[in-house]
Amino acid sequence: MPSSVSSRSLCLLRTSLTLAALASLGACSDPANCGVGAGAIDNFIVSDGTHTLTFTELTSLAANDCPDPTAPGAPTSVTVEGHQVDGPGLVTLCIPRPDLLGSGVRRLGTRASGGGDILIEDLNGEAGGCALRIDASVAPAATAQANGVCNNATNAAGFEMVATGMLAGKRTCGTAMEESATLTLDADVAVTLRPH
Repeated sequence: MPSSVSSRSLCLLRTSLTLAALASLGACSDPANCGVGAGAIDNFIVSDGTHTLTFTELTSLAANDCPDPTAPGAPTSVTVEGHQVDGPGLVTLCIPRPDLLGSGVRRLGTRASGGGDILIEDLNGEAGGCALRIDASVAPAATAQANGVCNNATNAAGFEMVATGMLAGKRTCGTAMEESATLTLDADVAVTLRPH
């Protein structure tokens, strides 16, 4: 008959293995850790130093818009969209591997510049008589970290995304020719699950 100590050890080992397996599948072992933290600021801000675009109400959907071709068995890719405050602009991100989203700092990229952990598919808007947009041909020097990610970013509680860095952009003011611009990204945003 096994001792109570060894039985307890086996039970703890099984529990640990089960929790590790759930974590690898993108599930939360503790539902209280899913979702947006109380400190999240609902703003996704991009600026060229003079003109500022602010995006809000970011929502996510497992739409499979950017599946990872190197991981055919990976969870469905997730698309995140938001709209500009006081303007016609939009921001669209795509996350090829949502199962890796909550595992530390992730690299922002674009398809045209060689990809990334989080792809900026579109970013454009208007402010102060100028139109700003991302130049997708140049790789961003930016990173993001997500908190409260559960169920491969499809949990109803949503998640928080914090992003910083520099983006190559284009600026057109009035009738002037389009010119290159450096855009600063500063985001701490709640991402909520979009209803189907």
